[in-house]
Amino acid sequence: MARIAFLTYGILREPWDHPETKGFVDRIEGSFAQAEQSAGFIDRHRGVDGQNWGPPAISRFYDEQMHAGEAATLSLWSDLESVCAFAYRGIHGEAFHNRRNWFLKTEWPT
Repeated sequence: MARIAFLTYGILREPWDHPETKGFVDRIEGSFAQAEQSAGFIDRHRGVDGQNWGPPAISRFYDEQMHAGEAATLSLWSDLESVCAFAYRGIHGEAFHNRRNWFLKTEWPT
């Protein structure tokens, strides 16, 4: 059975604890909750201590010397329609539409 791995990746304009990123940070838990309650959601990577999906990999685009921080999520879905419904609606959709407020414009897909 096919699955969809949904990876999001961005580089914050400011550090995680900066007031300019608060709008993004405040939406994280709600976005995770929305995903977990969505049709088609299977699981998400919960960090090194949360499950054994293997060690995290750092994107080839990330340069620790140049950027305040990276934000990345990885989730597993049963179908593309479910991913799209989650990504573009609700709290995640709102954050997606406002991403330019918190993230650097990149030369690669996020």
